[in-house]
Amino acid sequence: MIKKWIQFLTESRTHEFGCVMIEIPMKDWTKITSVIDKDDVYVDMTESIQGIETYPHLTILYGLKKGTSLKDVKDKLSIYGPIEIQIDGIDIFESEKYEVVKFNVKKTKELEKMFKSLSELPNENIFPNYVPHITISYVKKGSGKKYTKKVKRNLGKLSTLVFSQPSGKKYKFRLSEKSSGGE
Repeated sequence: MIKKWIQFLTESRTHEFGCVMIEIPMKDWTKITSVIDKDDVYVDMTESIQGIETYPHLTILYGLKKGTSLKDVKDKLSIYGPIEIQIDGIDIFESEKYEVVKFNVKKTKELEKMFKSLSELPNENIFPNYVPHITISYVKKGSGKKYTKKVKRNLGKLSTLVFSQPSGKKYKFRLSEKSSGGE
């Protein structure tokens, strides 16, 4: 019962902006995140930072404004087919309060084009330079470097996307198998 209540609270939480992300099917995600020392985890509910990431995903664009519809998103991405995703190391982003332990994802022309296409929709993205990554965990300032590692992993061609509206409502859809990949 408590688990369902927490899931309800998490799924019904509203956000200021919407986003589009690629779902990353990693069966070993729990094993991957288990290397993060619990004492290193950073949590700040006032900023919606929840420590260890429980849903592996690659954000294409965060910052979509209210009013952006699923149709708007699908229209921008209709020319793309499945996207090859390759991990190229574990690294960190640093901020004033915390660090983000993340998988670096090789930036491909297709990912860059998808980012630019979605950026044509009304948005308030504050990161104009697209840096594809998969967040593993938010950790306390100064504790992230010990998790950096050289690792390469090909996740294959992925096609399941999630459009998360500011209301918290999520829509899953697939990129067309017949699309040209944005060429």
